[in-house]
Amino acid sequence: MARRVALHLTGLPPSPRMLAAFLADKRPGAYERLVDRLLASPAAAEPRTRFWLDAARYGDTHGMHLDNYREIWPYRDWVIRAFAANMPFDQFVIEQVAGDLLPRATLDQRVATGFGRCNVSTAEGGLIPEEMNVRYMVDRVETVSTVFMGLTARCAGCHDHKYDPLKQRDFYRLAAFFNNTTQPPNDGNQKEPLRWALLPSAEHEAEWTSCRACGPTLLAEKGRRPDAQVRRGGSRLTDVLSRWFRRRVRCFRTRFDAPPAARGGGLRGSGRLGPIRVEIVEFGSVTVPGV
Repeated sequence: MARRVALHLTGLPPSPRMLAAFLADKRPGAYERLVDRLLASPAAAEPRTRFWLDAARYGDTHGMHLDNYREIWPYRDWVIRAFAANMPFDQFVIEQVAGDLLPRATLDQRVATGFGRCNVSTAEGGLIPEEMNVRYMVDRVETVSTVFMGLTARCAGCHDHKYDPLKQRDFYRLAAFFNNTTQPPNDGNQKEPLRWALLPSAEHEAEWTSCRACGPTLLAEKGRRPDAQVRRGGSRLTDVLSRWFRRRVRCFRTRFDAPPAARGGGLRGSGRLGPIRVEIVEFGSVTVPGV
């Protein structure tokens, strides 16, 4: 019985310790207490999350052409945390559809917008860029209308239908909202897109936040220095970030697919760990020495 309820609620068999505790509990209500422990475990959210991720068309690969790996799993983890925390559904919807547009959007809210980047993409050599842009846009409209409205909007993309509540005009009015992304038509078979940001481990998140907070002051100093001096590594911002990268680069969880607020080339470093490219979304982009 313990095995069956554990598999049903968490997708995993009970741990030996949990099973032993259940068998040793002779008081009335032992089964109910086992269920409470299972529901309180982090694993309890994962089986329920599967259904949402299917509807959101989540995948760890691009989905077309060579179908290479892509690194978008922080969005998956955000959904698991949302289910585990019993996030209100209105908040769940808003953060996925427009989390980056919220006032003072947090890192987690921008990660939530990975919902809009779960579409399949391609790097096929003969692709027509504008065609792929349209296909990606149509995919987003279809997904949003299906999972949030319970409607099949795709038919309205061609023309009006007599008994369809959505008109062609409605389809393209909604499409205009999802036709403003930084996603390129060609994914380049890369695991991360051109626009991405760095997600530090929980252990070093406070340190990374502190490092970013000094950005405006250090960038102002960088602007007062001659270009040649900046290129030689004279900027304190370069020095600060370079030291931080050398200490902490192995602790980063990943880089995630969330369009940043800033534009620029990002941070670059090279060394035995391979190329390190990071975009500091709050205060622009700089270049750091190798890691």
